[in-house]
Amino acid sequence: MADPYRFLEDPDSEATKKWVAAENEISEHFLSQLNMKEKIVKRMHELSDVAKIGIPVRHGQHYYFLHDAGK
Repeated sequence: MADPYRFLEDPDSEATKKWVAAENEISEHFLSQLNMKEKIVKRMHELSDVAKIGIPVRHGQHYYFLHDAGK
């Protein structure tokens, strides 16, 4: 089965970097024309600013986890 995007599995390859740069250029051109960009960005920040708890990781006899209380 053909997999034309397999090269993207290597994030450090020049081909991947070139592809990402081209995609970013297209995206920025589109997003720069939106008159609601600031409103969308503000809403995205509101939606992502919630309490988060990471997976516990053991170091020696202790367990640690990340905690972000959000707002």
